[in-house]
Amino acid sequence: MNIWEFQQRVARRLIGVNLMNVAFGALLSSQRDAPFLRGVGTQAVGWAGINILLGSVGSLANRRRAQQPTADALPARRRERRNLSLLLWVNAALDLVYIFGGWRWAQRSEAYSFRRGSGIGVMLQGALLLIFDLFHVLIIPRQRN
Repeated sequence: MNIWEFQQRVARRLIGVNLMNVAFGALLSSQRDAPFLRGVGTQAVGWAGINILLGSVGSLANRRRAQQPTADALPARRRERRNLSLLLWVNAALDLVYIFGGWRWAQRSEAYSFRRGSGIGVMLQGALLLIFDLFHVLIIPRQRN
């Protein structure tokens, strides 16, 4: 598999995982008598929407770059691999910030069940993204000459 195919696969996975996230979040958000679960669910739906948009835009941009005349040249493939790796590592670092931020939000909102659920929801979304990003950065195909 080349880097262009790999990036398309990552984008499709991001979209697919987050379609499930929307369904899960919608189910939790519908729990009117459980503000904590509504908070978790609201975060799931919100983060999923953003991630679906990012996956769609990333897929489109990847297809455009893959159609360039020099896309199959070794320097272009190396640059693409390096850029994807950097993006995933930066995202993994941001995921840690989301987890910490969600934890702080949950700690400061103990008296408010919905807000505490929202903080836990941010932590869960950050953790899921961290797993996603680390998994993909570790399996990026190696470049062959």
